[in-house]
Amino acid sequence: SSYKGPRYWFRYLETLNFLKKYDLKGKKVLEIGAGTLHLSEYLASKGASVTALDMSEELKQSHKGLPVTLRDSITCIEADFLKHDFKSKNFDVIIAMEVLEHVEEEELFLEKVKKLLKDKGVIIISVPAHMSMWSKDDEAVGHIRRYEREDFKRVADNLNVKSYQLLSYGWPWINITRYLR
Repeated sequence: SSYKGPRYWFRYLETLNFLKKYDLKGKKVLEIGAGTLHLSEYLASKGASVTALDMSEELKQSHKGLPVTLRDSITCIEADFLKHDFKSKNFDVIIAMEVLEHVEEEELFLEKVKKLLKDKGVIIISVPAHMSMWSKDDEAVGHIRRYEREDFKRVADNLNVKSYQLLSYGWPWINITRYLR
């Protein structure tokens, strides 16, 4: 489906706002869970060389639909992140939006991210918050967990990040609209 709900737009806009601090020209970016390449397209338009990874068969179809000027800046890989052998191990930016909550082997995932990231690289991770908000929607989309603040601190510690910022996007609007549904 091409419909992108409010949660998607809150995440996307927060990510763009965060990335405005960085000159992406010539940077190597890995987007894990790239989906329809919407974010990858933006990153490539800013001069980044993007590796877009997703397990969806739609990935390459989305790539064909991109403007010709951006296609060469985006390499698509249809694979499982944990099983794929990356040729390049020096990404400046790694992005995993709404991916980690689907991964059973969280520690292996984080170890691989650390190995692929350059020193002083940037990691952007977005996950659903609050186990108290767990619902049948989570089960329907294959979530294994939601994250509390202390869970995310553990993730940051596993990644050995020097500093991190937690943002709560869409609050309280997302929670209000959820109850209205």
